Amino acid sequence: MNQTFDINRTMLYARLKFAQNKKMLLIALGGFFGLIFIITFFIAFAVNAGNEGLMNGFHGVAMVILLFGGGLWITGRSYQDMNSPQKALSQLMLPVSNVERFVVPLFSSTILWMVIIPILYHLVAFLLNGMWGIMFGKDFGFFNLFDATSAEQIGDVLKAFVVVHSVFFLGGIAFKRYPIAKTFLSLFIVQFGWTVLSTLTAIILFGSLSDFGFGSQTMVFDDSLSDVFKEETFDRFKLIVEMLFVIVVPATLYTAAFFKVKEREV
Repeated sequence: MNQTFDINRTMLYARLKFAQNKKMLLIALGGFFGLIFIITFFIAFAVNAGNEGLMNGFHGVAMVILLFGGGLWITGRSYQDMNSPQKALSQLMLPVSNVERFVVPLFSSTILWMVIIPILYHLVAFLLNGMWGIMFGKDFGFFNLFDATSAEQIGDVLKAFVVVHSVFFLGGIAFKRYPIAKTFLSLFIVQFGWTVLSTLTAIILFGSLSDFGFGSQTMVFDDSLSDVFKEETFDRFKLIVEMLFVIVVPATLYTAAFFKVKEREV
C-alpha cells in the first residue's frame, strides 16, 4: 500500500471526516435554507405582477452568499478536530498520511463544495418557486444561474472563491483557537497595511495623491498612441494581477498550509 497516498484509505478518511461534521453541517444548511424559505415567502407575497423576476434575482445573490459564507465556514473548521492536544493526538493516530490529511479537507471545501452547492440550491429554488407560484398564483419561472449570468462572471466568482478560500484554509490550520475570527482580523491588518504602504508610495513618487494615475496632467501622451498604450498596459496589468492573485498567491498559501499540517504531526 502506498504510504503517501492511497485512494481507498483517502475515501475512508473522507467518510470519517464527514461523519464527524455531518450534524453541524446539516444544522447550518437547514438554518440557511429555513431563512431562504421565510424571505422568499415575503418576496412572493409582496411582489407585483410583472416583477416576478425579482425572485430569481434574490436566488442568485443568496446562492453566492451560501457559496462564500458556507465555504469559508467549512474551510475555517477544516482542522477543528486538531486544535487541542487531545483531539490532535487522536487524529494523528489515524492511519493516514499528511498528504491525505491535507487533500481531503482541501478537496471537500473547494471542488466538492463548488459542485454540490449550485446543484443543491437550484433544487431548493425550483421547489420554492413552484410552491410559492401555486400558492400566490404567480409565475416565478425556473431559477438558472447559468442563464442569468455569463460564463465570465461565474468564472470570476469562482476565482475569487479560490483566492479567499486559500487564505481561510491556511488560517484554519495556523490558528488553533477561533481560526475564522483570527483570519478575518489578519486580513484586515494586511489590507490596512497594504493601503497605507500604497498611499505612502504614491505620495513619495508623485508628490500627492491628486497627481497619481493616468488622469494626471503631468502625464502627456500623443493622441494617436494614448488609447493603444492604455489598452495594452491595462490588459497586461490585468493578466499579471490575475496570475498573481489566482495562481501564485493561492499556491503559496496552500503550500504553507501543507507544511503547517506536517508541523502539527511534529
